[in-house]
Amino acid sequence: MFAMSPTMLKSFQNCPAKFHAQYITKKLPWKQSPQAARGEQIHAVLEAGSRDGIKSIHAFPAYKELDAATRYAIQKNLESIERLKQEGWIIQPELSLAINSAGTSVGWKDKSGFIRSKIDILATNPQKDFGIIIDWKTGKKYDEEIQLYINALCAVPVTGLTKYFSLFAYIDSDDAKPFNIHVDVPNPSMFHIDTYKDSPMATTLCVVHNLLEAEKENFWPATDNTFCNWCELVCPGKQQLPNHWWSVKK
Repeated sequence: MFAMSPTMLKSFQNCPAKFHAQYITKKLPWKQSPQAARGEQIHAVLEAGSRDGIKSIHAFPAYKELDAATRYAIQKNLESIERLKQEGWIIQPELSLAINSAGTSVGWKDKSGFIRSKIDILATNPQKDFGIIIDWKTGKKYDEEIQLYINALCAVPVTGLTKYFSLFAYIDSDDAKPFNIHVDVPNPSMFHIDTYKDSPMATTLCVVHNLLEAEKENFWPATDNTFCNWCELVCPGKQQLPNHWWSVKK
């Protein structure tokens, strides 16, 4: 079994067949789009500015290449990070975190890694009983909440905190989408839908469970989703998800 990431889980949630072609058989090789390359460039600038201060980015080549509107948005976001620092928050940019199936922190490439995630900003404050997780986004807004829940799950053994004020910060639209996340199932192996159906982590951990079921059964159904029109996979035909796969709606 491979370590699952938010991107992989979202891909599986959208369409197990496409996930299988992307991550198992590699029939759909990963291609970086111009939009994704731009996103990486912006993330690199934000990471440097969060770590070394706003002034540091002015000498950063990637920053100089961006248009004026994007540079302004980056400045605004970094000013928010500076305010957090002034309020006593400890800022950790671009963290690569991994946990095993029991929810214990392990190395990024550790063979026991079960779930792993990269967090743009993790902020903690000794005077607070919650952490802050920020994920910067470029381009259009999509339903990607699973990413923030996985980020929080991976952060628990590092911070010792189970509550997080998490948000997507959209650079291009100068907008933010906040979530209050409570990780009430820090041990993924203990999750069962019958016990935790009302858990805020339920939807995310159902996807984890179903991916494990798909691998065990070697069944990867093709399902309708937002990205079907742009998919390069020769679709075998739409299929229903197995009844025994978990869903919060049940």
